[in-house]
Amino acid sequence: MGATEPYVTVMKSTFVARFLLDPDETEEWVTNVDTVGDLPDGSRWALTILTVDEVRRLLVKWKETGDVRDGSDFWAVDQLIVPAPGGAG
Repeated sequence: MGATEPYVTVMKSTFVARFLLDPDETEEWVTNVDTVGDLPDGSRWALTILTVDEVRRLLVKWKETGDVRDGSDFWAVDQLIVPAPGGAG
């Protein structure tokens, strides 16, 4: 990822995904990332990818702060939950 390119791009035969990382993040460690995906049919999708541990962290935080129904659940549109950062796991 170059200094002028904010995205990490992954190209596969079935999609192209661009992950918008903060300058101090790497794809191997990021737990919460906004992503834009392009499919061969020309459609484009925006989603947020979170790890299981990040969802757990958010629930605990919300319970402590009283936000988001006191952390009683995690509900979101256009989100994908993965086992671990970087596609591992």
